[in-house]
Amino acid sequence: MPSSHTGSRADDAAPPEPGWRRIRRWARRATALLLTALVSAGTLVLAPVAYAGPGSTCTSNCVTTYDTPPTAAGEGPFGIVRGPLHSQWFTYGDAVARIDDSGTLTRYPLPTAGAITRWMTSDNHGRVWFTEFGKIGWITVDGDGNTLLREYALPYEDAGIISLVLAPNHRAYFSEQALGKIGSIDIRTGAYREYDLPSSDPLGLTLGPDGALWYTDRANAKVGRITLDGRVREWSLPPTANLQRIVTGPDRALWFTDLRGNTLWRITTGGTISPYPMPGGPVGISVGGDRQLYLTLFTDGDLVRVDLHGNTTGRWDLPGATFALQNAPGRGYDVWATDNRGHVYRVSTRTPATR
Repeated sequence: MPSSHTGSRADDAAPPEPGWRRIRRWARRATALLLTALVSAGTLVLAPVAYAGPGSTCTSNCVTTYDTPPTAAGEGPFGIVRGPLHSQWFTYGDAVARIDDSGTLTRYPLPTAGAITRWMTSDNHGRVWFTEFGKIGWITVDGDGNTLLREYALPYEDAGIISLVLAPNHRAYFSEQALGKIGSIDIRTGAYREYDLPSSDPLGLTLGPDGALWYTDRANAKVGRITLDGRVREWSLPPTANLQRIVTGPDRALWFTDLRGNTLWRITTGGTISPYPMPGGPVGISVGGDRQLYLTLFTDGDLVRVDLHGNTTGRWDLPGATFALQNAPGRGYDVWATDNRGHVYRVSTRTPATR
């Protein structure tokens, strides 16, 4: 934490304190009171651990590899998202971590012994949200550099929470893969609610352009839609499909990946489904700053760019990737990807054509 300076006590002869200084002093007191209130409400202050990053990063149509120190349980990076402090934040075994634009890696160990973190998302208040076994939580850094953490315990120790979405009704929704349900928490009160699904293996989850949640069912080869009050509809795909992640595209359709079927799927909110061949085992999917889709290929260990007609428009090898999983847009045209066996990649997709 940054150090603070306390001046000597002013005597009666001291000149009046300047207005800007009084405002700053009041702001510091207010911040301290807010921090105390947050901690008493269940928010913790974490001590980060920083590691040096690579000496340089590439900047044009290339890949920079960041090796991540192994965790005690052997878990590496999983979910990833753009967050505060000009950084990419990612889940990292029993911790949350971030890499800033200079390449410095900072790790924030969680207080739960043996925690295993998975998915990440962010909100408009500078908080990064994550899932772990039996909990969801958020982490942020305040104006004084304090790292704040809040966790919400769930009724089940291992519900298999593998996705997380923040909805405009002040609730967080998550797929409970082990239970075959969609769970939800009121982020103001912590009140828990769950919704049964006809399917039994929900994995990917996203907020659609129609205000409903859309999900993939990995074991039963289905894609589904559930309204925020729990009304469900599902569509079946070929039984050989192994559906993974889902995202809302710039075209207001839902796009999702099929690992075993080597397919990128598209479904409109009206239910029209279109397949696009995608060899290499697609898993992670995101929308980049260029409004194209980016897919992490698990089998090939690559990142590919796909336009809204299903055409591959770029491809980058992820050096050393043996368990490539997720990706997320970064600054500008950068896209970041994770390898659960010990790497994070910064892919600079910018080329002379996009400058």
